[in-house]
Amino acid sequence: MSQVYHANTVCLCFYLLSYILVFLVLIRMTLVHNRNSEFEQLQAELSRAVYRRVQNDASSLPVYSVTIPGLTTNTADQLILGTTFMLVGNAVMTDVLRGAHVVLLGDSGRFYEWIIAMQGSYRRTSSHVSTRVVYAVSGTLLPSCLAGMTPRQDSWFQLEADPWNFNRYPVRSLLHALSFLFYELLDVQVGPYGTSQYSETNPLIVRVV
Repeated sequence: MSQVYHANTVCLCFYLLSYILVFLVLIRMTLVHNRNSEFEQLQAELSRAVYRRVQNDASSLPVYSVTIPGLTTNTADQLILGTTFMLVGNAVMTDVLRGAHVVLLGDSGRFYEWIIAMQGSYRRTSSHVSTRVVYAVSGTLLPSCLAGMTPRQDSWFQLEADPWNFNRYPVRSLLHALSFLFYELLDVQVGPYGTSQYSETNPLIVRVV
């Protein structure tokens, strides 16, 4: 009888924990999608902004900086927004901001080399396949830009809703864990401005000249 009671208690705890996790994940997704007004403002500003070419000593990747009026940004935000916009274009930028897993076909690792050389970049553990150590950069507007290398030695990157670095960002790392559960369950990326179907198993491929 005691064994049956124990088994029922374990099952009940498991179901309660499952419901709590699902509830927390739903709350996390709601917070991400509630940035719609900021997302629309950012898209509008990116489409009409002036992009300034800056020096890049890390690789031959053309690097650009952009300032977004009305939104708080730091240097990392300005460089990542400017460079990715010039790489992928206005039409694709929407998916990038929603967290698409982007493969830069033909870039030969130039984007990756640039990210790891950026001030404030740090090594990251990641579930995504990379032939080299994965690195990330955290901004103010863009919480995390993750970059790695494909087996073909091209760069891949994705913008994430939260960083994964307990030493620097303990609370936001917990939020990242919830986004990871969402990704594992549905194979959907969680970016700073929504979600994307372009995951590692279905990447957004951008050809780089």
